[in-house]
Amino acid sequence: VDESGTAGSMAVADSSTAPGVEALEVSTSSQTSGDTATATFSDVSITSDAQKRYLQAMLDVDTLDSGATVEIRAVDSDGDYVATTIDSSATASDDNVIGTGTGEGYVIQEQVGALTTQGNGDGTMAAIEEIEVVVMDGDASVRLSALNADKTSEWALGDERVDTDDEDDFETETIRDVSEPGQI
Repeated sequence: VDESGTAGSMAVADSSTAPGVEALEVSTSSQTSGDTATATFSDVSITSDAQKRYLQAMLDVDTLDSGATVEIRAVDSDGDYVATTIDSSATASDDNVIGTGTGEGYVIQEQVGALTTQGNGDGTMAAIEEIEVVVMDGDASVRLSALNADKTSEWALGDERVDTDDEDDFETETIRDVSEPGQI
């Protein structure tokens, strides 16, 4: 945990999202505008096909202060990263947005090469050496039941029947992302 950019604090602890579902809770307290706290998971070493990998997470957002942003980042060795976000001022349907507020059952799966590379490295994501959960500009609490950057394909979460063309016939769609809280 890196608290050098905050007057507040960050905690990482075992938790659960439902009975029998283990999770990791990342939370901050006493953060305000301009503060940043980072939880780094460094037991990652993906050195081939990093651009083809998917940054994947399943999580609940328990608290999110007004103005606060949470990023889940895949980071390479020279400081470049790609990020998915939880941000109340974002648009939920944007590819890099996990969600826009509190809720249960968020799922994000975005290919690293499809996300915008940021940071201060060489501008490319040649490898994935760390996963970070970054809380900025306020307090937030998230519980992660899945966090992955190793797969080169998305998780299929199931199928749903929807009417997508207003012809009163239902089509089957595979569920891959959930950007609105609640049951699928």
